[in-house]
Amino acid sequence: MLKDDFFYSQGKRVPLTKAKNVVAVKEPPENEHNARTESMTTDRKAIVNIPQYGIRIYEGGTSSRNFTADTADSDELPVFEQTAGDYMIATNEFHAKFKPEVTESQINEMNQKFGVKIVEKLPYDEHLYRLEIIPGENKLGVVETANAYYESGEAIEAEPNFIRKKHVRDTTSNVILAEQANVTERSGSDYLPEQWHLEHTKVTDAWEVAKGAGVTICIMDDGVETSHPEFQNRIVKQRDYSDPNLPNDGNPNFTSDNHGTSVAGVAAAAGVKAYGAAPASQIIAIRSPDYLGVNAEAEMFDWAVSEGADVINCSWGPPDTNNPNTDGEYPLPLLVRAAIHNAATRGRNGKGVVICWAAGNGDQSMSSDQYAANPDVLAIAACTDSGERSYYSDYGNEVWISAPSNGGSKGIITTDRSGNKGYNRGSSSSDLQDSNYTGRFGGTSSASPLVAGIVGLMLSANPALTLQQVKEILARTADKIGDPASYARETAVGRHSDLYGYGRVNALKAVQEAKRLGTGI
Repeated sequence: MLKDDFFYSQGKRVPLTKAKNVVAVKEPPENEHNARTESMTTDRKAIVNIPQYGIRIYEGGTSSRNFTADTADSDELPVFEQTAGDYMIATNEFHAKFKPEVTESQINEMNQKFGVKIVEKLPYDEHLYRLEIIPGENKLGVVETANAYYESGEAIEAEPNFIRKKHVRDTTSNVILAEQANVTERSGSDYLPEQWHLEHTKVTDAWEVAKGAGVTICIMDDGVETSHPEFQNRIVKQRDYSDPNLPNDGNPNFTSDNHGTSVAGVAAAAGVKAYGAAPASQIIAIRSPDYLGVNAEAEMFDWAVSEGADVINCSWGPPDTNNPNTDGEYPLPLLVRAAIHNAATRGRNGKGVVICWAAGNGDQSMSSDQYAANPDVLAIAACTDSGERSYYSDYGNEVWISAPSNGGSKGIITTDRSGNKGYNRGSSSSDLQDSNYTGRFGGTSSASPLVAGIVGLMLSANPALTLQQVKEILARTADKIGDPASYARETAVGRHSDLYGYGRVNALKAVQEAKRLGTGI
């Protein structure tokens, strides 16, 4: 293998393929003339714009350069793929975690040898650094340099800071269409009778104990429409990682940014017309763009923790497809792994932030997705209105619990962007009459925030619960659904199914147990 057709993740080689017929260009400020940039982009079609990094991906040409041998001082950046069309852009930065016995003097010596400088020492671990190759001094390129650091034996891990695409995990566009006939057309004041998922999980019964007051749920997605009637006076913090000029705005930016508003509604809609699981909770809205660098991805978790998030929901991740070229794995970057671990161990004053992660919609083993399979998060699978596994839901030992979504005879009613901006485009669509709501949501994207909201109820009933206690309570109180034979694995907290985890979440039992632990009764 060439030195840049793979990178290392947790000691394993992860193959990379140079993207064909595309080139990424870091474009200069508008007032600067750059003849080289013009020559590279003439007669090429821009297919991806990543404005926060000043990068565009153009179709119609491959790189004219060998990135393993060139210096870093170029407008052109290497583009790789793990799966077709899933572009990974290599910046000039990488992260390295050195062995404890490696001294600063040794690190400086290695940096000098490879033409690398320290950008910062990272807070998660005293041996973890953000590094950058120096234009004119580094002769390898960032991927090969990171590999060389790992292969030196002095770094435990070393990974490039890729800018990568993240994928939402709803099924509104390709699955729910067959179910639209089952969406009831109504203009009444309350959709609660049709929100079957709340009844199946005993959420409405759990409200007799707690409704989420005092708990903050972070929706980390493509934006939340903060002016929606269901979120009035509920949004306590906002952040946009796509636009440095509007950092404190968590609203959707583009016509396609519909996902986060629906996710937020499942977790925390107030009940003006539709309810979320935790209608009295507060919300942090983080807008994350389609393409995000590893540094920014880690920073999202740090910021959410620093702003007081008790629960974080992530209904996104790698693409839902198996890739035999990566041995079935889509690695979780070193820095993001460290940030999530920090949230899970130090957040909530050491009790741990509860991170709910959509298991995925690829009908495949979720072991390939190291985001949702991370032991510091709760992987949430989807089940149907008939108590069976949703046909698209990913499965595996890593699934912690399941929650209702679409895939059977009914979809999920939740909030939508106002007017004709969201999934529900008004009277011309087969959806609810009130276009501020939709009955077409689904996927593990909907199952995960349902559990996040239920966790909010648990923490409202007992704020002293640790992350581990939350996980154990959810497992022990879940309803066993589906084929009993699927619960084939015995663990310390009960029998486990690769399809359903420990079963379908039961909010009433979970909240009652949370309160019991708090009172000692």
